[in-house]
Amino acid sequence: YLWDVDKFIPRAITIKREYETITVALRGEIFDEQRHIVLTQVKAVTYHKFSITEDQGQMKAVFIVDM
Repeated sequence: YLWDVDKFIPRAITIKREYETITVALRGEIFDEQRHIVLTQVKAVTYHKFSITEDQGQMKAVFIVDM
């Protein structure tokens, strides 16, 4: 959505977990065709084989993207 609407390119992500709440912050910039090259665009993220698991205090997310 951020790419399609605002041409936003994320460069850093911060994830904070407190109890049952996950907060995600993205830092980045707006696409500039003079500085950035788009090789492949993601069409969609699917729920196929989607999972979020926790192992020894580490969270792991698995998802598939259509290109």
